[in-house]
Amino acid sequence: YKPKHNGTAGRTEYRAKFKDEIARVIKVGGKAICFGWDSTGIGKTRGFELNRILLLCHGACHNDTIVTVETSI
Repeated sequence: YKPKHNGTAGRTEYRAKFKDEIARVIKVGGKAICFGWDSTGIGKTRGFELNRILLLCHGACHNDTIVTVETSI
């Protein structure tokens, strides 16, 4: 993928910043649904509890998508 945001897209610090912002704006009891290639979601350290994990198969030679659903506690 071509880097965005001054070359930070995909880097650990960039991902941490947007997870921090998501945790800041979601109210207690609110849900975060994440789609990607890992199951880390927003995480316990940011005050979220993992509720569900779904592995979405696209078939043939396509990578699966991992979906996590978490609740802010």
